[in-house]
Amino acid sequence: VSDIVWHLPEKKDISCKVQVRYHAPEIDAQVFFKDENNLNVQLKQDIDDISPGQSVVFYDQDIVLGGGMIL
Repeated sequence: VSDIVWHLPEKKDISCKVQVRYHAPEIDAQVFFKDENNLNVQLKQDIDDISPGQSVVFYDQDIVLGGGMIL
């Protein structure tokens, strides 16, 4: 994921929920920051039809942690 917009003061590795498409369910994931603008996401289950250029949003319950673009 690139072009990160992160709403927490620190960019550190965390567990959270991920949503790739608007109506898709949230999925458990682990987020690993590579640098200020890029991160890797390890999903806890497979998702079909993920494509480069799609947006991804990260959640902690109802709180939006941030988002970015899938590479």
